[in-house]
Amino acid sequence: MIQVISWLLCYNTKLVMASKTFKTMWLIEWVGTNKQDSKVIGFLRGSISTEKIAEYIERVYLHSQHFTLEEKLYYGHFQSKTPYKATGKYGVATTCGHNPFVSAILVSNVRVVDNQLKYDKYEIPAKQKERSFEQ
Repeated sequence: MIQVISWLLCYNTKLVMASKTFKTMWLIEWVGTNKQDSKVIGFLRGSISTEKIAEYIERVYLHSQHFTLEEKLYYGHFQSKTPYKATGKYGVATTCGHNPFVSAILVSNVRVVDNQLKYDKYEIPAKQKERSFEQ
């Protein structure tokens, strides 16, 4: 009886998530010239600032297979000396690294349909369009 109830709860959760559309999210992914290099890392709330997203993807890139253990330790402590800084246009896209690189883009209407990721390009308000940053 307990197994049946837990299966139903799990099944109902999957149904709810399958039909859920998220308004605005940061899509974090590995992107490379080779299609096999491209892979979704995850998602973060759209309300997180571009600066925080930049810090996050710098960390993701730092802890990838591109660095030795000594380099990870050094740059983990001295974050300002990281060789690959995140760059991008405010609120739209942020990248870090070299092929493959970590990318974060702001997307809207994020959903999964037939096990495929679907989203729309996020439209930035006019007052924010020209802001850019470099850390």
